[in-house]
Amino acid sequence: MADTSRVSYHFGSFELLVGRHQLLRDGEAVPLGQRALDVLTALVERAGELVTKEELLEIAWPGLVVEENNLQVQVSTLRKILGNEAIATSAGRGYRFVLEVARRNATQAAATRKIDLIAVLPLENLNRLPSEEYFADGMTESLITSISKVSGLKVIARNSVMRFRGAGESLAGIGRVLGAGAIVEGSVLHSGGRLRISVRLVRVDTEECLWAEQYDRDLADVLALHEQVARAIARAIDYTLHPRPTGAARRVDDEIYLLDLRGRHARHQRTEAGFRAALKFFEETVARDPDYVPGYVGIAEALNMLANFGFVPPQQIRGRSQAAALRALELDETCAEAHRELAFTEWQFSFAWAKAIAGYERALELSPHSPSVTYWFGGALAVMGLFERAHRLLRRAQELDPLSLVLPSVQGLAHIYERKLDQSLPFFADVLRIDPDFHTALWYQGQALVELGRYEEGLRSLGRAYELGGRSSRMLGYLGYASARAGLSERARECLDELKARADQGQYVPPYFLALVHSGLHEQGAALDLLEEAYARRDTMLRDLKVDTPWDELRGLPRFTSLMEKLAYPNAAVAP
Repeated sequence: MADTSRVSYHFGSFELLVGRHQLLRDGEAVPLGQRALDVLTALVERAGELVTKEELLEIAWPGLVVEENNLQVQVSTLRKILGNEAIATSAGRGYRFVLEVARRNATQAAATRKIDLIAVLPLENLNRLPSEEYFADGMTESLITSISKVSGLKVIARNSVMRFRGAGESLAGIGRVLGAGAIVEGSVLHSGGRLRISVRLVRVDTEECLWAEQYDRDLADVLALHEQVARAIARAIDYTLHPRPTGAARRVDDEIYLLDLRGRHARHQRTEAGFRAALKFFEETVARDPDYVPGYVGIAEALNMLANFGFVPPQQIRGRSQAAALRALELDETCAEAHRELAFTEWQFSFAWAKAIAGYERALELSPHSPSVTYWFGGALAVMGLFERAHRLLRRAQELDPLSLVLPSVQGLAHIYERKLDQSLPFFADVLRIDPDFHTALWYQGQALVELGRYEEGLRSLGRAYELGGRSSRMLGYLGYASARAGLSERARECLDELKARADQGQYVPPYFLALVHSGLHEQGAALDLLEEAYARRDTMLRDLKVDTPWDELRGLPRFTSLMEKLAYPNAAVAP
């Protein structure tokens, strides 16, 4: 069989890169799930010929028995992107790709394509000690942030590149997986107050080394070093630089920078203990240097995540988080991350939707290629019920973080919020095919299945998510709701009793979680009492009231309508 990994197909304004599993439109990546790409590739490679349904099902779902409507969903997705006329249906038999297709060598095509997406692989830790891993990881993340601030450069997010630490794969293979035109790789060694960082930039399609350099610096000069490397990489790719006004890079005390890196490492654990540890590290950075902007951003983010997961009462978080973000902006108004965290507080704690939108818009203006800004903005808009732009932003975030499992999971959740339950399931299936124990996808999949009346499957998925996700109160609330919906009222009340016991033991249990179970039990009065209590407390979880499925039975009731009026979600007609 001929090797098609280096082949591309052109039709209209589209280019299908077979080896990179990517569809481009006018040179820009089009977000498509793996199965839609598999179907498209099979049709395009046999353009003009009939490809049977059985063949397409085996190609897209090898070894699995799936319903034919799954294939119809993928074809419908492709038609929305390519146009209805692109794929013809042969009733009862299969499909035919009818556009004119030109076959080209992908290497030749890529050599003329401008590099606008790069990946910074995890820097090798030459200190070799596992206890020093946080340093190399933190340097990698800092370098990603610095490069992404250079005008015109888009950088793959940290979560995607970290999967290639010590993987031993070729740069060309990694580049194809990530869709990156160039890769930065290197190593870092620090001893005492000195730092040595070696980096090189390699073009993926030709494997040409575009640039390489080694730096020996004082650790205090590390921020200036990041900026210097970022500019050198941009020049190597032959960009005209128009950097944003960030002022001269300042020297940083060695110990402060090490604390910053430890805080970032703890934060990425995404657990209550991790967020609390990160908070302590970041608080120590600003205690040592009251003008250290990243420290204030780190404080705000750690606090916001503690509230976001329902670990602490929002009234304990809001003031401290906003103060930290505002202090960061006082020191540097151009800090996109500070605008992002301040926007987060507006919709999570105050339900100030318009202020949140304005904050995210400013953050995107300052850092248009930031995957975290794009992701949180998309998630916020989904909660507001503004789905068109939410989907666009979430797809954009996935382009910047292509290996993230969180992003497709949240894309599926946004479809649940939109009540497109059947369309949500392929997102979760794709994630769980990669990691069957990814608890976020299991959780959202369980929600969708329960709402579809597939209770046994839904409860099995939610139960696994509860165990894998650390038996959180948030998950317990949704598990109790699902049990009630399935008619297992005794099991639902056990969940309710466990939530109450946790609250009696001093744990913070948002009223929203208790209300979920009462709603599933059709105890509307009790559910509404708790939702009103949640509003009085400014319970962060209440942000989901407009779109969360457990409240559909309550919509239209006067007390629920009154609560929705108080929350004053934005009107789609006036929102972005």
